[in-house]
Amino acid sequence: MKKILLFLILLTMPGYAKNSVIEVAELSKIPDYAGDFETKGWGFRAKIVPEQGGLKQLDMPLFVLVHVDSSFKDLRLVQGGRQVPYLLEHFRNVSAVTPQMLLDSQKSDAHRSVWMLSLPFPKLPLHTLSCEISDVLFDREVFLFEWRVNALGEKKRYDLGRTYWKRLIGAANEPFLLPLRSSPETSSLVLEIQNGDNVPLSFSKLEFQYQTVRLIFKAPAESPLWLYYGNPQAFTPSYDAITTLQEFASWKSEPVFLENAEVLKSRFWLNFTPSSLFGKIIFWLVLSGVVVAILIVISKLLPEKK
Repeated sequence: MKKILLFLILLTMPGYAKNSVIEVAELSKIPDYAGDFETKGWGFRAKIVPEQGGLKQLDMPLFVLVHVDSSFKDLRLVQGGRQVPYLLEHFRNVSAVTPQMLLDSQKSDAHRSVWMLSLPFPKLPLHTLSCEISDVLFDREVFLFEWRVNALGEKKRYDLGRTYWKRLIGAANEPFLLPLRSSPETSSLVLEIQNGDNVPLSFSKLEFQYQTVRLIFKAPAESPLWLYYGNPQAFTPSYDAITTLQEFASWKSEPVFLENAEVLKSRFWLNFTPSSLFGKIIFWLVLSGVVVAILIVISKLLPEKK
């Protein structure tokens, strides 16, 4: 009788039922594996730690986000050549990354401030620049842009955002935002502030905001478990266990993390873009080949000398 009463008391304790007695039985409803996994075409993988079974949550770090599609279709959990089903959750709260700031003294002058902002990675899925400014009175026009190199090797300015920052005396000390029209392609951005005949603004904090995702899944008892990512040809996965996983989304899940990524594809093809060094070489080789082919055709069409 005492054991029954103790068990009933424990069940009424917050979180006890789901995290101990009932959880094991309920989690067994989720299949450990989905279909087989084909490694061909995947660019990276990273091991998930710690290696323990149970309900887990994995927040995508920046080094993954820079290599996946914006729809997150190219994410796979894999163990022993089989896929592990997961639930993809979009965060309501935003995450932030702080760039390195350096005032460009050569381009700044008495009427404008030009700041160089260095990000840890190119192609980050950033959507907003947030700044905290200590000045109490100002009205400034602000530009954010980057320099991109096109297929011809030409350096072109690409505007990422433009807005006005204005604060009146007595106004609340809230962050100023600059929404980005698109995510940057490079890791070097330029923030230009038109000061007019005023002193430059003083920043107390500057960061970029981005949206990340979380994977909810039941980790199998076997190890290791890998996250594969970076495959432009991948389709959005469809798992029978999605509905069941949604029932467990509100449960307390253990955070897990990724070790350093392994590169699975050749770096040549990973770095191939029209603006990359490889892209420029391929472009000029193809162009040279076309020119040579045209010259050969023209030489054959010309009448032979008698």
